[in-house]
Amino acid sequence: MDESPRVNDALNSGELNLDSLVRDPGLRPSFMDYSTNQHDEIRIAYIKYGPYQLCKSKYPQSLSGSSGHIEHVIEKQTTQEIIDNRLRVRTFVEMIKWLTMQACALRGHDERPDSKNQGNFLELLKLIASYNKEVEKVILQNAPQNARYTSPDVQKEILQIFARNVQQSICDKKKEQMAIDVRFIDREGYVKERFLDLVHLQLALVAASKDMVEVHKFFKNLNFIVNVIDSSSKRHDQLQDAQVSEIAHLAEIRELESGKGVNQIQSLQRPRDTRWSSHYRSIWSLLKLYGPAIVVLLEIAINGSTPSQKGDATFDLTELLSFDFVIVIHLMKKIMKTTEKLCQSLQRKSHDIVNALSLISTTKLLIQNLRDQGCQSLLEKVVVFVDIIALKLLK
Repeated sequence: MDESPRVNDALNSGELNLDSLVRDPGLRPSFMDYSTNQHDEIRIAYIKYGPYQLCKSKYPQSLSGSSGHIEHVIEKQTTQEIIDNRLRVRTFVEMIKWLTMQACALRGHDERPDSKNQGNFLELLKLIASYNKEVEKVILQNAPQNARYTSPDVQKEILQIFARNVQQSICDKKKEQMAIDVRFIDREGYVKERFLDLVHLQLALVAASKDMVEVHKFFKNLNFIVNVIDSSSKRHDQLQDAQVSEIAHLAEIRELESGKGVNQIQSLQRPRDTRWSSHYRSIWSLLKLYGPAIVVLLEIAINGSTPSQKGDATFDLTELLSFDFVIVIHLMKKIMKTTEKLCQSLQRKSHDIVNALSLISTTKLLIQNLRDQGCQSLLEKVVVFVDIIALKLLK
């Protein structure tokens, strides 16, 4: 509908008819064409009308079905860019993996475009491109300026992703891995280092302990005791309160060593299969907190909120008060204190092979001496420990 006659009639008549105001911004007259006294009424009327959308009786033919439509062009370009980017990144990842496994440096001393030798990474990239035209189309000068991915920072990020994947694989499999590297001096006097292999390890002591019924049962019960006592913040607080009471009592009867840094509040440690040292720390922490642990379990067994809590606490209490558990925990502490030094030594980043073999031989000798001569002293220590715990319970 043509609104031009309505505009002319409204201006020529001098009378204001708000129903005949022109909505189209391209056709409506300016405010200056109306009387000054009518400006406010017109402005209010347009505000009430709200936004205006032009509606034509006939529109141009749509190009949405045409291959040249902007939507199809953008979609086509985006898809092709994704394919090119994936090919470029996949090529770089495989190159970096290969160079790393071959112990080759990635960067060169001179990587300028006019250099005769740009380093292993760029030279290998050019070699692959000479045999693969698809790769040649998406790398170096043919790649977008912001997506060449040849900088040292990008190479380091890819290597870090490899490292995180290896660490995650170790955690998922609950196995340790040992990288075997050899460092030597060649005939010309240069220090060389070569990566030999990545070996999956099952902790020897963990595997050996599972073959011994009593030891395996001990560690299962140890883990269960720690979980029951330290499963909530309330029980953790109860354990700390029991420690405070025990320390105060021992200090009162002068059976406790005093000084800076001693007699601190401690917590129970959980044993983990992937870290044998955690087993030693778990045993050590329970022996230090044996009395407070019994107090907390006794409280749960009597005043637990559910029958299952009372049952778990009663079972743990029975284990802690059994002579078999006490003698095994002292025996494992003695053995693991001996092997702890060896474990810590072998976990260093670099180690002399001869020294490592010497440490293993010494550890085996100490364990054999414990088997041959240490049983009587161990039994005496266990008896003294049981007497002390019994005396604490009576008090």
